[in-house]
Amino acid sequence: MLASLRKTLVHSHVAAIAIAVLLFVAVDNLFGALAYPVFQATLFIITGIAERELPYIPHHLNGAIYLEYLGSIVGFLHAFVALAGACLISFWSYGENPIRALITLRESLLRNSHA
Repeated sequence: MLASLRKTLVHSHVAAIAIAVLLFVAVDNLFGALAYPVFQATLFIITGIAERELPYIPHHLNGAIYLEYLGSIVGFLHAFVALAGACLISFWSYGENPIRALITLRESLLRNSHA
């Protein structure tokens, strides 16, 4: 009798590996998306402290700044898609959220010794 795809993925731990990789990609994209805004905020604060007054804020943003913020938005979207993929795989195969599924799998692997 053939096993279902879901049971095969759970038994071979392919689903857990896919969930872990997707969560890593989501965190990586989130940090990449936050890099430019955090850098700009840090630069603003350091300039304000150094000059002891509010730094100059231009009234019109140029195209380069728009492209940087567009890159941040795309990074957030990639992080969201990776997190949604991890959630879909986790709920479909384990019936739990991704973090809980990985914790449960880790505990079951530590309990079972195949030696």
